[in-house]
Amino acid sequence: MFKVVFSDIALVSALGVCGPALYWRFKRTLRFADSKFSCPPCICDCPQPLSLVKIAPWLANLSDTDCGRNDPDLKQEMEKQFIDLLTEESCKRLLLKSMLAI
Repeated sequence: MFKVVFSDIALVSALGVCGPALYWRFKRTLRFADSKFSCPPCICDCPQPLSLVKIAPWLANLSDTDCGRNDPDLKQEMEKQFIDLLTEESCKRLLLKSMLAI
């Protein structure tokens, strides 16, 4: 009796896991087989897509990698290490907390 119940549970579990995948695969195979004969060829008369330069010309110059090279403050910030940035941030928070406590 136990073997019958166990095998039924195993069969239901296997169908629950594999059943939907097999169903969609079978359905897709049938759809592709039927679509060869039932669908006329598509004729597309779509306009050409707009280029980014025509839509927003100011975005064309954003690829300049030399953007902040002449700014000494930005250069100094970019050279900082991650630990220095965390230390600076924690110091700012401590200073802000002490100012709010006064």
